[in-house]
Amino acid sequence: MKKNVPLIIGNWKLNPVKFDEAVKLTKEVVKSLKKVTDAEVAIAPPFVYLHEVGKKIGKNKVALAAQDVFYKTIGAHTGEVSVLQLKELGVDYVIIGHSERRALGESNNDVREKVATVLQHKLTPVVCVGERERD
Repeated sequence: MKKNVPLIIGNWKLNPVKFDEAVKLTKEVVKSLKKVTDAEVAIAPPFVYLHEVGKKIGKNKVALAAQDVFYKTIGAHTGEVSVLQLKELGVDYVIIGHSERRALGESNNDVREKVATVLQHKLTPVVCVGERERD
């Protein structure tokens, strides 16, 4: 991430549902951001689209972000995605601690472990904080 430049991440959540729509949306985003110079922009598609979206982004100004990561790098962890897998796909940023993950029971300790793993592997964590009044 460039210093003193805002980072804007478009989190696609579970959208779009169809692969072709993800490809189309990626092309539209890349085209619309060609002249943006005052911010760094990343998109966080669903995991199943990371590879193809990364290919469509190519060498453009748009970075690739992941919506989450597991804190262990290998092993029997059904349904999880490792930081090593994300690096292989060209991911630059990883969203960690999103309120929707917290609603599923993700704890501060889980967030800490994920951040440590992401930093250890030289990716940039994007830590979500303060989404509840008590935070």
